[in-house]
Formats: sequence, structure tokens, C-alpha cells
Amino acid sequence: EEKKEDKVEAKEEKKEEKVEAKKDGKEGRLGLPESVIAESLSLSGELQYERLLRIDGRFEGELVSRGDLIVGATGELVGDVRSMREVVVEGRVVGDICVDRLELCAGSSVYGDVTCKTLRVDPSGVLVGSVNVNPLAPASLQADAHTVEADACDGELEKAMAHLAASDPETVLSESIKVTGTLRFDRLVRVDGRFDGELQSTGDLVVGRHGQVHGNLDVMNNVVVQGKVVGDVGVDRLDLCSGAAVFGDVSCKSLRMEPNGVLVGTVNVHPKAPQRVAPDGTLLGIAVKKAAEAKKEAKVEAKEE
Repeated sequence: EEKKEDKVEAKEEKKEEKVEAKKDGKEGRLGLPESVIAESLSLSGELQYERLLRIDGRFEGELVSRGDLIVGATGELVGDVRSMREVVVEGRVVGDICVDRLELCAGSSVYGDVTCKTLRVDPSGVLVGSVNVNPLAPASLQADAHTVEADACDGELEKAMAHLAASDPETVLSESIKVTGTLRFDRLVRVDGRFDGELQSTGDLVVGRHGQVHGNLDVMNNVVVQGKVVGDVGVDRLDLCSGAAVFGDVSCKSLRMEPNGVLVGTVNVHPKAPQRVAPDGTLLGIAVKKAAEAKKEAKVEAKEE
């Protein structure tokens, strides 16, 4: 009877611990952390662990693990994250990340290069750095889809973008069409064929499953990619569906990626995009627009010559 009572008490204590952990926000879908760096702590050096670590304070240095990591809303990590399974960022990370799955929650920020198989960024999350997202990560892919050697290393929005993908477009470039030149449009265009050149619009764009766009996408509102884009993207909201591929630099206010999507390039996801932002919050200018302006100036100079 005493043993039974002890078991019952032990179970009740575990339940209470789980309840308290949930209240404190320390238990999510990854489970209860093996270790927690509390909000009041600041550590530096090397930290090794096996399963799940949660950082609510500040850690600077090297993390060694094959497990999972949560950087809490008050947490700050300064250092590279490599070879882990899943990383959830609610706070701030300054360093390169090479993991299987990466999730940036509301209000989070990552300043560094990212390599992963799956990436999810909340509309209010910040991501500034080079990104390599593909099913073969940490191997990277080139625009011709050849594998390169690996380096060392929200609901309403989803509904809106899904509705856009299913909407009747103003213009459709069908699968059998190939166009080269300049395309101007006001509302919604769907590309199911191939387009090489310049797209000029403040409207929306859908690149269909068989569609290819070779050129920069700039100043548009919403872009849904189900096919392939080779060029820089500077828009308000970007949605990469399963099987989609973007090879180029991206600057947007909101980014959503489904598993098996590919994104290779420099990424700036920030509420003030297309302006780029440094880790200290300093605005660095407009990357995509500056590149476009430089190309236009070069063309003008060439014509004058």
C-alpha cells in the first residue's frame, strides 16, 4: 500500500510539474526541457546536452547537441547552431543556423545564415542572412537543381495566400507559352509557362506548378510560388508552396514556406522590409531596389556610350 501511495504521489507531482511548466511556457510541442537557462542568467562558453534545451536568459558560445533547442521570448543566443533536429526561436539569435527544422515565432529575430530542410517564419518574425532551404539540406542547390557539396555546417495569412492562389487572374501565361520581354499588370497574373524578363506591377503574382520566372520581382503586394523563380524578390508577402523553388535574394515583410520548398539566397524578412536591418536594429537601406536601380543606371550609361 505504501508503494502504491508513493507511486500515486510521484504521478501527482509530475502532473503538477507539467502544469507549472506549461504555465511558465516551458513545455510546448517539443516536450519538457532537459535544461533551462533562466531569464536572470547570462552564460558563456561551451554547453553540451542530449535532448531539449530552453534559453530564457542569455548564452554566448558553442552549443553541442543532436537534440532540440528553444530560444524563449526573453532569450538571446549569440553563437552558431549546428547539427540539431529542431530549433524554435521566440527570442533572438545572432549566428548561423544549420538544422533540420527551424521555426521563427512572432516577435523573434535571427541574424545569420540559415541552412535547413524546413523553415517557418511568422509574419512578425525577422530573418536577415543567407538562406538555403531544401529537402537535401545541409547540401545546397543551384538554380539548375544540381546538388552542391554541403557546407560545414499564421493562419489568417495562410488562408489569404491560399485564396490568392485559387483566384481568377487578370492574365494567364499558359503552360505552353514562353515570353521574353517586359510585362506590366495591375491586379493578378498567373504564370504557368515561362517568362524571362521584367515584371512591373504593384499587384499580385502566382507562379503555377509548371511555371518559371527568370527575372526580378519587385514592389508587388503578394507573390505565391508553386513553381520556380530565378531572380531577386522584393515584395510585401511571399508564399512558397511545397515543391516551389526560389534562387535569389528575398526581401519581404512576411514569408511562409511549406515543407519541400527550396529557397537559396540572402533573405531579409522584417516589418520594415524592403529596408535591410542590422542586428542592432540599424536600417541599412533597400537591397533589391538598389540592385534594380544600379542595373537601370548601367543600362542608361551603356546607351549613352
